[in-house]
Amino acid sequence: MCAHLSGMLTFRHRPRPLGDRVTTGRKARQKTKRRSTGKPPRRNAIGKDPQTSDKGKIALLTRKLNEAVAQQTATSRELSEALEQRTAGAEILRVIRRSPADVQPVFDTIARSAAQLCHAQFCHVFRFDGKLIHFAASYGLTPEAIQAIRSGYPLTPGRASVAARSILSGSVDEIQDIDADPDYEHVHAAKTSGYRSIIAVPILKDGNPIGAIVMGRPQTGRFPERQIELLQMFADQAVIAIENVRLFEEVEARSRELGESLEQQTATSDVLKVISRSAFDLQQIFDTLIDAATRLCGADMGVLRRRVGRNYQLVATCGIKPEWRAHFERHSEAPTRGSIFGRTVIEGHTIHIPDVLEDPEFERLDAQSLTGMRSALGVAVASRRQSDWCLDLATVCGGRIHIKTD
Repeated sequence: MCAHLSGMLTFRHRPRPLGDRVTTGRKARQKTKRRSTGKPPRRNAIGKDPQTSDKGKIALLTRKLNEAVAQQTATSRELSEALEQRTAGAEILRVIRRSPADVQPVFDTIARSAAQLCHAQFCHVFRFDGKLIHFAASYGLTPEAIQAIRSGYPLTPGRASVAARSILSGSVDEIQDIDADPDYEHVHAAKTSGYRSIIAVPILKDGNPIGAIVMGRPQTGRFPERQIELLQMFADQAVIAIENVRLFEEVEARSRELGESLEQQTATSDVLKVISRSAFDLQQIFDTLIDAATRLCGADMGVLRRRVGRNYQLVATCGIKPEWRAHFERHSEAPTRGSIFGRTVIEGHTIHIPDVLEDPEFERLDAQSLTGMRSALGVAVASRRQSDWCLDLATVCGGRIHIKTD
């Protein structure tokens, strides 16, 4: 109806904004399209650019990832070090088991393992006998450097070296800079070897020092606590090795004593049997006696002489070749201090010469050249304050002849 009224205003339809969209036609069902409003991009609640915020999140995640990787690397390194320490400890125990009578392989293994695990320049092992410190093992230095250090031992506990200090105090002792320590006396060895700091961990048995493990490096400063704990573990294993060898030697010595005692009793029984069977055959008794004495004492030859008037007569031998017998018979008359036989008879007690070639009074060089003997032992059997019998033993190698004269 309004369209037919004249004079009335004509209404023109204009597009009405609907958010970001506008109408494009006059009809009610006209389609809409998105238009460009020229507005700036939306920002977050705090007014930051979303792209900038994403970069911050990425940086945070990257930092956390790096921290996790570093932590994982540190954990892996710790596990690797723990495995290396466990492997080294197991190796030392295997060496102890394989060398029950010798502690030297154990010391060598400890020195090598400690130096390698702690990345040290060298490692030494020392033994303490209650009075003196002895150089026992080393790893990591040249032969010249080792000789320079070895020349300073044996050494008494004191302030001269870090090992001496540790043994004296019974505790860990370290020198962070040897150039700043006026009491340290191994400066020449340090300059030869090139180390600047050094540490010693005592080897303790029942709280008493029996040695020390020493480690050095070219850097100055304190040693890490982990390395100190590792050296203490090696020190404990050294105690096990030393004690194991001691017990083994005690058992061996006891077994040897029992064996010798049994052997002596057997030999005595044999002599008594011969005496009971040959009451009127003295020569068989003498032969059995000298054979038993030579065998029990580990000698190579033996001679038994009997006093007849002022001279002595050769009555039995063992280990003496037939062509030698005439020589011993000729020198069995008047005793002199130039022979083991004569000196024993003159002094009337047991005489031992570890090496006849180094004895100033020994004159029987012809006998030595003939038989090759080096050590000699003479035992006098006296009655009425006179040496009526003399038993002489000799070995072709120098050393001590073990015999019980009772």
